[in-house]
Amino acid sequence: MKNRIFTLLMTGVMLISILSSCGKKTKEDKMLELGSISLESEKASVSNINNTNVDIISEETFTYKTSTIPIENDIDGINQIIEKDGIIYGVGYVSDEDWNSSTMLFSVDIKTASVHYYSYSLPPYSDVVNLAVNKENELFFIESSYEDGYEYQSEYKSYALHMIDKEGNLQLSVDMNEYLSWEYPPELVFDNSGNLFIQTYDSILVFSKDCALLFDIDLDIEQYVYYPMFSLYDDTIVIPLNMNHTITLYSVGMETKKLQPITEFPISGNSLIYAGHGEDAEIYAIDESAIYSYSLKSGEKQFVMDLLGRGFNYIQANYWCILSSEQMALLYYNERNNTTDITILTKSNEPQKPRQIITLATYWADVYTISEFNRKNETYQVELIDYYEHGTDYKDAQARLYADILSGNGPDMLNFHSMEYENYADSGVLADLYPFFEKDQILNVDALIEGVTKALSIDGKLLAMTPEFTVSTIMGVSSIVGSHRGMSIDELIQLETNLGEGTKLFNQTSNTGFVSILCTANWEHFIDYEQGSAHFNSEEFIRILEFADRFAEPIPEQGGVLPLLTEEEALMQGSAVLSHQGFSYFGNLHVFETSIGKDFTLMGFHSAGNSMVKMGAEKMYGICNNAANPDGAWEFIKYLLSEEFQQNKVFQFPVLESIYDKDVEYWTDPAFSKSTDPNLGDRGPGMTQDQVDEVYAMIASMTGPQKYYTPIMEIINTEVAAFFSGDKSAEATAETINSRVGVLLNERL
Repeated sequence: MKNRIFTLLMTGVMLISILSSCGKKTKEDKMLELGSISLESEKASVSNINNTNVDIISEETFTYKTSTIPIENDIDGINQIIEKDGIIYGVGYVSDEDWNSSTMLFSVDIKTASVHYYSYSLPPYSDVVNLAVNKENELFFIESSYEDGYEYQSEYKSYALHMIDKEGNLQLSVDMNEYLSWEYPPELVFDNSGNLFIQTYDSILVFSKDCALLFDIDLDIEQYVYYPMFSLYDDTIVIPLNMNHTITLYSVGMETKKLQPITEFPISGNSLIYAGHGEDAEIYAIDESAIYSYSLKSGEKQFVMDLLGRGFNYIQANYWCILSSEQMALLYYNERNNTTDITILTKSNEPQKPRQIITLATYWADVYTISEFNRKNETYQVELIDYYEHGTDYKDAQARLYADILSGNGPDMLNFHSMEYENYADSGVLADLYPFFEKDQILNVDALIEGVTKALSIDGKLLAMTPEFTVSTIMGVSSIVGSHRGMSIDELIQLETNLGEGTKLFNQTSNTGFVSILCTANWEHFIDYEQGSAHFNSEEFIRILEFADRFAEPIPEQGGVLPLLTEEEALMQGSAVLSHQGFSYFGNLHVFETSIGKDFTLMGFHSAGNSMVKMGAEKMYGICNNAANPDGAWEFIKYLLSEEFQQNKVFQFPVLESIYDKDVEYWTDPAFSKSTDPNLGDRGPGMTQDQVDEVYAMIASMTGPQKYYTPIMEIINTEVAAFFSGDKSAEATAETINSRVGVLLNERL
């Protein structure tokens, strides 16, 4: 309970007959045997490699057996792991009961499955940046200290290179301030001669065994994105540089003191690259959600493993290393449960039980949830189709998804993060979830919070579901705004007129920010998806523009810090009376009011004088009407709504009523105070029944969901700039927005 609470303290044409075209693949076509291919290849000499073409060769199915080596449960996060001669070295951090963090160095012997923790202690406000191990298996690392603790925009005060023995005793310390700066965490690697290579923001530094600088190589910081360097089997130090989504591998010439190109190949822009073992000159990389190997000799790209399919969160999979062509180690940290394991994956020829694939279309994916489902479920596996992949324009991503749906190659499910939910709902793409609930023998829709199902229902159909939600609203200081809800623009103007000198309506809300808030909360007033028409030329929208003109332009960042009071400070000091807030857990409103010391009225968003509270749901999922695997898609929805998931994996408001009731019980406990929960600070007594009723009424009144639709908001933000600069009238601006959005709606499903 407390972990969940504390962690959150914030183109197609009009579709008429599409119901028969979404996801027309058969279940037989969508069966998958998990596995990989053989990684063996011929010897390769780096000196004669210059391949520019990459071929992806076919998969050969085999399985991996897994074994785990647990790391202490009080390690709250891992920053890095590296491997040398069968030993994994890592650095993580631990937190005490007051949430003060300290760094811990450890090593793991793969053969004996034993974990060793170094006794070395870092001074306050210090951190370990990166690790390296030399040929003698001595552990080196860069230690950084901060000028002003961990304050925002604090620069490193100093850098030092340290070497410690197995007991954690400091054996070597070298001042590195002359060479390192705070902009880029340095990367370290040794060659077999004991030379140390350090990759910085704009150079490669090469030091001798006694830490004397031999030479440095400047890097073109304007052109390249950098990846960690590594050492190949033949002791070649490789620097991967990425330009225009193509990674070029360079070797460091010890004689020429220059970078020498080895090869280049096109891969995804966020790939993480590591060297393999042996004389096959293989390089391993995570590309999207899978591990691939690359042969420097043949230029072949071989599929190794589907990380997400095997239940690993590939976003955190930079914590992995190759042990051999038959074995790899992956550090699996489940931040939701605060557990850390070293997972050893060993290739096996035993047959893998096939699972049915559920295809999920997305512009953004909650890989934490999907990996957990894939790890637990033996019958189904979620396979992501990322339309908004690296370098893809939003409109291109949308057009590709539309084309797949219209051609009959649509997915089983849609993830509505950054998608226009109403568009797909009105186009008939989505299946009503109510019949799934009615058929299910375990899960009943009555087990869910009624306000959630009401907010997600359209014309009596439940077309999407979310495992968690937030409540988004505009709230005001009760002593100023009273109990009035849903103020009109005229009432807001009158409120502003009555404010004293030095007090304004909002603290940091700009003119464009105010327009954005009201647009994302009022799409249904300005867009009719069913008719494919826009209504931004309405009197209501013009009044919003005119009112927003009272606010300031967005304030540019100055040295990374905005010269304004925080929202809480402004409300506490009385320099602002309204605030746009998103409440993410049951006690959020109580904590907010108690910390500021004032009562607040939940006013809702202006919408033709009505009070509106919007649902925030970043993890909405819908099932396609003619999905090839509707049963599998429903199993995924059920997993999100299971008591286990709702209790342990949800960090916002849960949708399961029984779990919500447990939150109520927790926050209304009369003994609830600083003494029982020190991590909450001085939050006062538990919530009263009136406060409980207010939160539930707020949830019951949700109309949602509140969504930021990128293409539409890009049009609005572009056009309102001319109005706010005085170059265009509000009426002309509204007409232009209406026309442009109307054209965009004609490209919808």
